[in-house]
Amino acid sequence: MTETLTPFQEQLQHAEALLKAQRVLDAERALDKILKAYPERAQAHFYKAVCRRIQGDHAQALVHCQQALAFQPNYGRAWQEIGHNHRDQSQATEAIDAYRRALDFNPGLLASWRELHQLLHKLGRDQEAAIAKANGDRLKGLPQPLQAVTSWIHEGRLYKAEKLCRQYLKTHPKDVEGMRLLATIGMKLNVLDDAEFLLESALEFQPNFDLARLDYVSVLHRRQKYQKAFEQASELRRRLPNNLSAEMAYANQLAALGRYDEALAILDPLIEVSPHPENIHMQRGHALKTIGHQDQAVAAYQAAAEVRPSFGDAWWSLANLKTHRFSDADLETMQTLVSQGQAQGVDAYHIHFALGKAYEDRQDYAQAFEHYAQGNALKQEEVRYLPDEMTQDFERQKAFFTPSRVRQLEGIGFDAPDPIFIVGLPRAGSTLIEQILASHPQVDGTLELPNIMAIAHRLNGRQLVNDTPKYPQAMAELSAADIEALGRAYIEDTQIHRAGAP
Repeated sequence: MTETLTPFQEQLQHAEALLKAQRVLDAERALDKILKAYPERAQAHFYKAVCRRIQGDHAQALVHCQQALAFQPNYGRAWQEIGHNHRDQSQATEAIDAYRRALDFNPGLLASWRELHQLLHKLGRDQEAAIAKANGDRLKGLPQPLQAVTSWIHEGRLYKAEKLCRQYLKTHPKDVEGMRLLATIGMKLNVLDDAEFLLESALEFQPNFDLARLDYVSVLHRRQKYQKAFEQASELRRRLPNNLSAEMAYANQLAALGRYDEALAILDPLIEVSPHPENIHMQRGHALKTIGHQDQAVAAYQAAAEVRPSFGDAWWSLANLKTHRFSDADLETMQTLVSQGQAQGVDAYHIHFALGKAYEDRQDYAQAFEHYAQGNALKQEEVRYLPDEMTQDFERQKAFFTPSRVRQLEGIGFDAPDPIFIVGLPRAGSTLIEQILASHPQVDGTLELPNIMAIAHRLNGRQLVNDTPKYPQAMAELSAADIEALGRAYIEDTQIHRAGAP
């Protein structure tokens, strides 16, 4: 069954074919018609930028790149095109920065790895150049279908990526990179049990596949299997001594186990050797905040923002301390970042939220509300939250869990006295209730855990976007033994958060 194309997709494919055939003027004319009908489509602006660059009009090419990013801030190919324009104008520093941004959003861009390697090598930055070359060589060595899957994943084209990856694995069932990429898609779709199984299988086939082990640590962490994640991170660190990614993964798992001092001892030396020290500063800040070293946490977050001023999470982390007050200079910096488009996507909405908090602290509620509204609008574009779907979800649950259904479930499950579930609407005081209960020596507080949500996702199974959810109706198909197993798994999986109280 072939995928039905929209009129926009058909026209864009035609323009792309003209460009590949080096009929640049014809392609540009086709793109002008597309942009007249669809002025907010990032891909059309991207191809228009390519046409302008080929004809030597770098100024207009960069304008169309910025327009593409305005509509799709995480568009790696647009950042790559910015890199190409700076490269062609012998602006090496700007080109390197653009290629790095492109690869942050889409590490499947072979041209960016190649150009980054060449530019870094010319500047004598041999260690960074070698890393870029190794990444490019690894990508170039993949079968063509997996190269495409890699790129599509990071462009958000998950349906096409999954379909192609599954087709490839049918004929190459033990290809560990194919398994890793399918696991990556599973993680993005929140199908974490599938992802865990695929990565575990890949490591059984090839125990020295360090990239898969790094992903395995990540999925175990997201499933809150912290002890197992720590064991895998320890193995990765043993296999890759002094490797930055392995060290950060190990420190992250130490923090997840509450061993913050050990995590900080790992992180501190990494600041000097990391090409992105802002990420280390952030990880340190979170650890310091958790153990109550507020002033040091502030300094760490400020250091992250100093390294990369547009790093929205650093500004928001300062605001989220609740006690930090931004200076006039901070406000001016953040305002400039969002007004001039220097912060995009997730960075932009985090800075808007930080500005909202800053103005709220100054009792300038009109400006505070304006920034909260702008931040929420950007966040909405990312999460695609649909209130109607949430309402339908609630209605399904109310229809299923009737009084008679609940009575049928009495006495079924794993008989454990441990859990105390605090149920309430957001902002209704559930955290305060937990703090009151956890102050008793017989009660361990665990904060909010996602395990119940994870069980519901697992019962839902793999879905296409328009499929009707299987949960909660899937509960009717579970035997008493199935339900008991779910309860037992809940107690075992959450044990890591407890300190021994009954």
